[in-house]
Amino acid sequence: MGWIRKTFLYREDYNPALQGLRGVAVLWFFHMSFYGQFDPAKLTRITGGKPWLGDVINSLPILLSPGLIAPVLMYVLAGFLAVGSLEKSSFPRFLLARALRFYPVYLVAVLPVLAYTNSGFSNIFQSLTFFVVPQDIPVGSLVVLAAAFWLPILWAGVQAATKIFPNLTLQAGIFLACAGLNWMACRDFGTTIAFLGVFAGILAGVWAGVPTTRRKRHLPVLATRYGAGPCLVGAVVLAPFALKCLPSSFNAPAVACSILLAWATASLAAFPASRTGRFLSHPVFRYFGAVALPFFLIHTTWGFRLSRSILQGELQSIGAVVAHYAMSLAFSTVFAGFLHVFFERPHFLRNLRNGPPAATKPGSDVRGAAV
Repeated sequence: MGWIRKTFLYREDYNPALQGLRGVAVLWFFHMSFYGQFDPAKLTRITGGKPWLGDVINSLPILLSPGLIAPVLMYVLAGFLAVGSLEKSSFPRFLLARALRFYPVYLVAVLPVLAYTNSGFSNIFQSLTFFVVPQDIPVGSLVVLAAAFWLPILWAGVQAATKIFPNLTLQAGIFLACAGLNWMACRDFGTTIAFLGVFAGILAGVWAGVPTTRRKRHLPVLATRYGAGPCLVGAVVLAPFALKCLPSSFNAPAVACSILLAWATASLAAFPASRTGRFLSHPVFRYFGAVALPFFLIHTTWGFRLSRSILQGELQSIGAVVAHYAMSLAFSTVFAGFLHVFFERPHFLRNLRNGPPAATKPGSDVRGAAV
């Protein structure tokens, strides 16, 4: 248990609540996307004439809809954590650290798919930049990675470009102007939501870095200490409305979710020992939060393919669907742990032997929660 805790859950100087929040989000996303691969009409046919089972299946889209805001949370966390990282390092070091953490595990997960599909140079370049993988891979899911990876780098670039005149209003204006240019060029609501989610996380990160005495003047302490739980519940309640707005109109509920999730993130960062923080710090949630990136990659590339090949055929019964689900979850969980240890943490053995220096303030680091 000690090895598992040190390898996947990290130590108490990392923020366990944010790590657990990310784990809850990626688990919800897994279940939503697993259900999304099935034709609802086919699921109704294989219920075997059991009305109660059909009712359960028909209610799943609403129950699983909070998985839709999992990408929004990733955007918020990406912006929030970028603020803290940029306070400790320069733009080149920030860029290098993100690339070294992301690309090894991404290449190991995706290269077999690219080889299997006989991808050409253009497909490989597109995969390495926009993280799009050809042939029956959910493109929308992998575009989430592109936004969560590149938009914090854009913010870091804006900060570096305005280093002589560091002004938050100027930096925010440039960042949001980029969002506007992207909208005019692509007319893609999903990317616009990503910009706004990252920006909400940036504002939460800036606010969390403000000294406590100044925070008290701007916001009641009670609203912050106990704000995470209500904000997360509010985001979950708004999720079905965000789902209904896709893809034809501007997703105002998703923007509201960004604000609520940013508030919850700042609250958990400031008060990780709150009741909500303790709940999210459960080891299971923290494990999936630590391995979220490889879990997401394996799930959206190999997971379905491997389990279907083992079952060898169409899923004609509820039992076959349950077996497919169990194997998909098991494959993704185990392989994600392996990739996290040996590729996402390239200095794992050195850290295991020596250990990173302990932070002076509990909750001051959020390793395992970054996108």
